[in-house]
Amino acid sequence: MGFRWKNPQLVQRLGSRLQLLVSDFGPDVKEAGSIMADEIVRTTLAGIGDGDQPFREYSPAYRALIESVGGKASGVVDLRGVFEKRAPKGGEYSRTARSRGAGRRAYVEISAGGRRFFARTKRTRPRLGLVDPQSEMSRDLITVEVTGAARAKIVYKPRAQSYMILHNEDRKWFSVNKTAVQAAGVYTLQQLFAARCDAFNRGS
Repeated sequence: MGFRWKNPQLVQRLGSRLQLLVSDFGPDVKEAGSIMADEIVRTTLAGIGDGDQPFREYSPAYRALIESVGGKASGVVDLRGVFEKRAPKGGEYSRTARSRGAGRRAYVEISAGGRRFFARTKRTRPRLGLVDPQSEMSRDLITVEVTGAARAKIVYKPRAQSYMILHNEDRKWFSVNKTAVQAAGVYTLQQLFAARCDAFNRGS
């Protein structure tokens, strides 16, 4: 027994709404990719690398250098530098930056040529979140490119190519192979599709 719509205008409207429901996922996957990119940096700052594995420890010498200026607030290997690469404008950090750990210095003992002497460290830079202009592990270096109707690619472009290639081989941080990163992408897509369904049901 067949079934036929008698109102062609209704059929057309329904078809248009269905098309909106299941087409043009480019913006959705780009948004999901952006959330995943944020999570790549967040997990790295929490000391989580590829496959949810913790990063290899810093060398004893570098760990001692970090500890000489108070250590890292996170207490984990997070690949975020401690010492300034360039001084702030005006030469001094603001009160807010100092409250985030900037401007600390220490004297460390150095051994060279059979002699021991003390040297002063560089100043520490402030602890920042997803974006750190002095870091190679920073959200502003990650972009999301839509590559198909429902596909996107997360791309990392370092400031100093050789530096982060070395770190990525030794401590792989730029990876979607992390539980939290994948969960963030799935959740975002679920929410965006739920919004599409809600618009469809409301006739929007």
